[in-house]
Amino acid sequence: QLENQLLRKSMQPHFLMNSLSLISELHAQAPAAAEAFIEALGAELRMLNEFAQQPSIALAQELALCHNYLDIMATRLQQPCSLQVDGAAADIRVPPALLLTALENAFSHNRYRHGAHFVLHSARLAQTQVLTLSLPQGAARPHAGSGLGEQYIRASLHAVFGDAARYASERHAAGWHLTFTLPAAPCMY
Repeated sequence: QLENQLLRKSMQPHFLMNSLSLISELHAQAPAAAEAFIEALGAELRMLNEFAQQPSIALAQELALCHNYLDIMATRLQQPCSLQVDGAAADIRVPPALLLTALENAFSHNRYRHGAHFVLHSARLAQTQVLTLSLPQGAARPHAGSGLGEQYIRASLHAVFGDAARYASERHAAGWHLTFTLPAAPCMY
């Protein structure tokens, strides 16, 4: 069920229509940029298709998906979009498209006129791995959200970790902090 939800979510008509319109514009103005955009879009869809078949993926795979998505959004917005990772990413598994969904929600709810810089902080605390994703505040975008992104985040965490994972979102002056508390992989000494 989560696999189907992830694939449906990744095929949002609005996202695809905007992407196809941009390809048409770029093809006339900057053919090389159009080709790079098509490759990034294809890579995103390939990764989503591959990852959707797995209950969890390595955080490094999730970060590759997120960086690729931000490349797509940077081209669409003609503004820089980036994700900085602070802390270790090795030996951490997450449900597929967990962080990607959070990034997509940020773009759905905010208009970033000067680009967007996101920060993921990773810290191990006792028997837990805490991932904190900082989302910058942008100009509010009129959005009649259905809450599917939040539902996917909560359902996918529960499907992989049961009650051992927690998710919280907290508003702050510069945007939002999303905190994912996951059971840590055992240390191998």
